[in-house]
Amino acid sequence: MDKISIIPMSSKAKILYKLVAYLMAFMAFVIFISFPLIFTSLPPKFRSSVIFTMFGALPLFYIPENIAYYLIVGLYGVTFVYFTYFTIKGDINRIYLIGEGFFLAFLLTIVFSFFGGIYEGSPEDFTKELLYNYSYYVLLAPLFEELSFRLIMIGVPLAIIFSRIKYLLGGIRRDQLNIGYLLVVISGVVFGIAHYLWGGWGPTKTIPATVQGIYLGLLFIYFDFLAGLTLHFVTNVISFMGVLSTTQILEGTISSVAILTSIVSMIMMAGSFLVMISLPIRIYERLKEGERRLIVIGVVGYPGAGKTEVKNIIENKFNIPGISMGDVVREEASRAGIPLNPKDLSEFAWRMRRRYGMDIWAVKTLEYIRSMWQKGLIKDAVVIEGIRSYEEVERFKKELGEDFIIIGVLAPENLRLERLLKRGRIDEVKGIDDLRIRDEAERRFGLDRVIAAADFIVNNTGTLEELERVVESIMSTLLLRVRFNK
Repeated sequence: MDKISIIPMSSKAKILYKLVAYLMAFMAFVIFISFPLIFTSLPPKFRSSVIFTMFGALPLFYIPENIAYYLIVGLYGVTFVYFTYFTIKGDINRIYLIGEGFFLAFLLTIVFSFFGGIYEGSPEDFTKELLYNYSYYVLLAPLFEELSFRLIMIGVPLAIIFSRIKYLLGGIRRDQLNIGYLLVVISGVVFGIAHYLWGGWGPTKTIPATVQGIYLGLLFIYFDFLAGLTLHFVTNVISFMGVLSTTQILEGTISSVAILTSIVSMIMMAGSFLVMISLPIRIYERLKEGERRLIVIGVVGYPGAGKTEVKNIIENKFNIPGISMGDVVREEASRAGIPLNPKDLSEFAWRMRRRYGMDIWAVKTLEYIRSMWQKGLIKDAVVIEGIRSYEEVERFKKELGEDFIIIGVLAPENLRLERLLKRGRIDEVKGIDDLRIRDEAERRFGLDRVIAAADFIVNNTGTLEELERVVESIMSTLLLRVRFNK
């Protein structure tokens, strides 16, 4: 899965952002399950206005009313599933950015409301307008504005500049982000100004809207169209809930919607407070440490599966240096005066594991990688081969977090045996029994668990050209995460 690094694993603000992410996920869940409650709480004349607006706004597209209804509800149903899926999967960067964008815009709206009216009309006009245009404000406005300010102002230029039609819906390569950032800032500023000039809002709305517009743009270029739509939808629903709740309280009615809105408001305030604390920490850390990151790609698989071929393709096609953990073992053995033959090397590796733990060779490999990185021999990424135990995976994950990627390579037993026999190495297998003995040894190490933890799986049963195409496709996805030297 392609992930953009927003919060480094080592960030002191990480736990605070995690709380923001959980609050945002919970709030989205509350909003979606409360939709029927909100609708039924509207007076009958408002409910009929909702239905009229929902259906009446779409004849321009010549879509029948019943189909239009299912299209709109289905679209936001997708955003809910989408948001929930990535929350469960732990794609914390996506949730961080959605939560941060929402809470920061909410905080700025509160701050700027003290300097002047956010809305230029009277409170009665504001309430009436929102109630009568509920479906437009909540359902159609996010879609219309995301199409106008993100897809047209960012997606279309990116698709033209880079000649990639898929960029219309967002998600670009990391080495293309500079142009993406420029478009994001332009669209965000226009988005903020548009709220003042054409949205009926006061001038103090411009800055909060600009900030949220920038976050919506970042979600678009980092991830996709639906990510921004999710944030926009949640923001508008909460705004409407607040207006509806306030109206009912002023009318002397304490309804379930008013209680629900009070709960959501407390969540919003808590999230805003966390962002207020954690955002300066993250900015300071980013300024102090800079943008420099290192991606480590581990290639794993059973003997003869094609690990070395995958590693070679990554090295040659993407100009990424490769390291074998076996080389690290040999270097350590050489320092210790151990003969560099297979038997003595194997015994030395086992002695080190028994003495220092099963993850010792991951620790030594990380030391070796960091040494090369500091010397400038490694720039943005390195590919390694030779991970065998799950303890080694855990060590890499602990040290690198999401910057550690595993590519698992699979092939059937008979094909692996054929490949190993063709190599003709002295220390390789001589037949199926030898291969099964080696497989069992790898299995005892925990190689099955290592492969199960892979971010990508390559079924290497075809030609070398087919393998190259698969690996290049995987690397194209990873390009979204780091500036690889191609």
